Amino acid sequence: MLVTHDQEEALRVADRLGVMLNGRIEQLGSPEDVNQRPRTAFISEFVGAVNRIQAVCDGGEVAVLGRRVAISNMDRAALGSAALEALIRPEDLQLQAGENGGALVTAMVLRGVATSVSVSLCDASMRVDMPPA
Repeated sequence: MLVTHDQEEALRVADRLGVMLNGRIEQLGSPEDVNQRPRTAFISEFVGAVNRIQAVCDGGEVAVLGRRVAISNMDRAALGSAALEALIRPEDLQLQAGENGGALVTAMVLRGVATSVSVSLCDASMRVDMPPA
């Protein structure tokens, strides 16, 4: 067993990890599970970076940024139809040229294997991670 506060180390060397909050285990699983299927908003934000984007729940899916995506970590039956925030990882977003413009690039930061692009779209700021090229 290894206890660490270094997230990169935990994700890199562990075959199973636990995320704790206030002395309680929030989620236990493989690094891939915890990173790609977080059970709570806390874990989503704690393990990696996320964008909080306004969305609407409808029929077990979320409408966000003009697309419909499956809900990964909630009891779909309990949601009904409601406005909420989607937590989306920067690496799960893509920038594409649009016919009417749309997003405004406000900053770019080279992070080695990725470039983080900060954009402003629909009165929201978000981060998109993409290959440096």
